[in-house]
Amino acid sequence: MATIDDVRTLLSSETGLVTASVIGSDARPVLTVVNAGVIEHPLTGDPCVGFVAVGGSRKLDHLRRDPHLSILVRRGWRWVAAEGPVDLIGPDDASSAMGQHEILGLIRSIYSAAGGQHDNWEEFDRVMAEERRCAVLLAPRRIYTNPNRPV
Repeated sequence: MATIDDVRTLLSSETGLVTASVIGSDARPVLTVVNAGVIEHPLTGDPCVGFVAVGGSRKLDHLRRDPHLSILVRRGWRWVAAEGPVDLIGPDDASSAMGQHEILGLIRSIYSAAGGQHDNWEEFDRVMAEERRCAVLLAPRRIYTNPNRPV
């Protein structure tokens, strides 16, 4: 049985790129590629898969309507998938428990967990705030992999 540690291992083995699937307004799957990492959920303390979305993006519209997500991490023939509900934490979905400073810190954590590095965090924070970036946090309820190709 695959676990969040399998997701973390495969994500950290390369660039953090994953294929993410949300349900579109026409009830069909909509696919995108995002940089993701495994972090501790800031409100629950549980491990989750996080990525950052540009404010006003279609994927956020879809996730606000149906807050469920599936991701697939693939490296060669190895892959692991995770599915579950999402929390959106950003300036347009701000949790009452998090202010702008905490949201920007969360976005930094996700960026770093996905393998990102930055030389000027003040500039990074400014751009993230201007673009109304939102943290997308997947709480995996189901994680699975190809049983013939261990992660």
